[in-house]
Amino acid sequence: MSREIKFRQWAGDRFYFWGIGLEDSTFTTPVSGGGINALNTIHHQYTGIKDCKGTEIWEGDIMAHPDFEDGAALIVGYDNGYFHLNGWDCVRTELSKGEVIGNIYEHPALLNLPNPS
Repeated sequence: MSREIKFRQWAGDRFYFWGIGLEDSTFTTPVSGGGINALNTIHHQYTGIKDCKGTEIWEGDIMAHPDFEDGAALIVGYDNGYFHLNGWDCVRTELSKGEVIGNIYEHPALLNLPNPS
Protein backbone atom coordinates (compact mmCIF):
# COMPACT_ATOMS: atom_id res chain seq x y z
CA MET A 1 0.00 0.00 0.00
CA SER A 2 1.43 3.37 -0.95
CA ARG A 3 0.94 6.59 0.96
CA GLU A 4 1.43 10.26 0.31
CA ILE A 5 4.94 11.37 1.18
CA LYS A 6 4.57 14.65 3.05
CA PHE A 7 6.43 16.39 5.82
CA ARG A 8 5.75 19.28 8.11
CA GLN A 9 8.29 21.39 9.94
CA TRP A 10 7.75 23.24 13.19
CA ALA A 11 9.62 26.53 12.94
CA GLY A 12 8.88 27.78 16.45
CA ASP A 13 5.68 29.62 15.61
CA ARG A 14 4.01 27.70 12.79
CA PHE A 15 4.14 24.62 10.59
CA TYR A 16 5.52 24.55 7.06
CA PHE A 17 4.40 21.69 4.80
CA TRP A 18 6.28 20.10 1.90
CA GLY A 19 6.61 16.86 0.00
CA ILE A 20 5.47 14.83 -2.96
CA GLY A 21 1.89 15.65 -3.80
CA LEU A 22 2.06 19.26 -2.71
CA GLU A 23 2.26 22.14 -5.18
CA ASP A 24 1.24 20.22 -8.32
CA SER A 25 3.06 17.00 -7.34
CA THR A 26 6.42 18.74 -7.33
CA PHE A 27 8.75 17.89 -4.47
CA THR A 28 9.37 21.18 -2.71
CA THR A 29 12.19 21.63 -0.26
CA PRO A 30 11.77 23.55 2.96
CA VAL A 31 13.82 26.38 1.46
CA SER A 32 11.78 26.71 -1.73
CA GLY A 33 8.60 26.10 0.25
CA GLY A 34 8.96 29.22 2.37
CA GLY A 35 12.56 30.29 2.76
CA ILE A 36 12.99 28.83 6.26
CA ASN A 37 16.20 27.37 7.63
CA ALA A 38 15.69 23.60 7.72
CA LEU A 39 18.40 23.17 10.34
CA ASN A 40 16.44 25.17 12.91
CA THR A 41 13.17 23.28 12.52
CA ILE A 42 11.70 19.99 13.69
CA HIS A 43 10.51 17.59 10.96
CA HIS A 44 7.55 15.22 11.10
CA GLN A 45 6.15 12.74 8.59
CA TYR A 46 2.55 12.32 7.55
CA THR A 47 1.41 8.80 8.47
CA GLY A 48 -0.75 8.41 5.37
CA ILE A 49 -3.69 7.79 7.70
CA LYS A 50 -6.68 9.95 8.59
CA ASP A 51 -8.44 9.85 11.93
CA CYS A 52 -12.10 9.02 12.55
CA LYS A 53 -13.09 12.56 11.51
CA GLY A 54 -10.96 12.70 8.36
CA THR A 55 -8.06 14.72 9.83
CA GLU A 56 -4.55 13.78 8.64
CA ILE A 57 -2.44 12.10 11.34
CA TRP A 58 1.17 13.33 11.67
CA GLU A 59 4.10 12.51 13.92
CA GLY A 60 3.85 14.76 16.96
CA ASP A 61 0.05 14.80 16.91
CA ILE A 62 -1.84 14.14 20.12
CA MET A 63 -4.65 11.61 19.82
CA ALA A 64 -7.59 10.42 21.86
CA HIS A 65 -8.66 6.83 21.20
CA PRO A 66 -11.65 4.76 22.36
CA ASP A 67 -9.28 2.05 23.65
CA PHE A 68 -7.33 4.45 25.91
CA GLU A 69 -8.07 4.51 29.62
CA ASP A 70 -10.04 7.45 31.01
CA GLY A 71 -9.57 9.70 28.01
CA ALA A 72 -5.76 9.45 28.00
CA ALA A 73 -4.07 11.33 25.16
CA LEU A 74 -1.05 9.80 23.42
CA ILE A 75 1.57 11.15 21.02
CA VAL A 76 2.02 9.80 17.49
CA GLY A 77 5.63 8.70 17.01
CA TYR A 78 7.74 6.91 14.41
CA ASP A 79 10.44 4.35 15.20
CA ASN A 80 11.97 1.42 13.34
CA GLY A 81 9.73 1.94 10.32
CA TYR A 82 6.43 2.02 12.23
CA PHE A 83 4.09 4.70 13.46
CA HIS A 84 2.90 4.23 17.03
CA LEU A 85 1.21 5.97 19.94
CA ASN A 86 3.65 6.39 22.85
CA GLY A 87 5.06 2.98 22.04
CA TRP A 88 1.65 1.33 21.72
CA ASP A 89 2.02 -0.75 18.56
CA CYS A 90 -1.11 -0.38 16.56
CA VAL A 91 -2.15 -1.26 13.05
CA ARG A 92 -3.41 1.34 10.58
CA THR A 93 -7.04 0.52 11.28
CA GLU A 94 -6.54 1.03 15.02
CA LEU A 95 -4.83 4.40 14.50
CA SER A 96 -7.68 5.57 12.25
CA LYS A 97 -10.24 4.86 15.03
CA GLY A 98 -8.70 7.61 17.17
CA GLU A 99 -9.09 11.38 16.91
CA VAL A 100 -6.39 14.02 16.53
CA ILE A 101 -7.00 16.54 19.31
CA GLY A 102 -3.89 18.67 18.86
CA ASN A 103 -0.11 18.49 18.55
CA ILE A 104 2.81 18.73 20.95
CA TYR A 105 3.85 22.21 19.75
CA GLU A 106 0.60 24.13 19.65
CA HIS A 107 -1.26 22.22 22.39
CA PRO A 108 1.26 21.00 25.01
CA ALA A 109 -1.29 21.56 27.78
CA LEU A 110 -3.17 18.49 26.53
CA LEU A 111 -0.24 16.45 27.90
CA ASN A 112 0.69 18.76 30.77
CA LEU A 113 3.97 19.58 28.99
CA PRO A 114 5.79 22.93 28.82
CA ASN A 115 5.61 24.64 25.45
CA PRO A 116 8.72 23.46 23.51
CA SER A 117 8.99 26.66 21.44
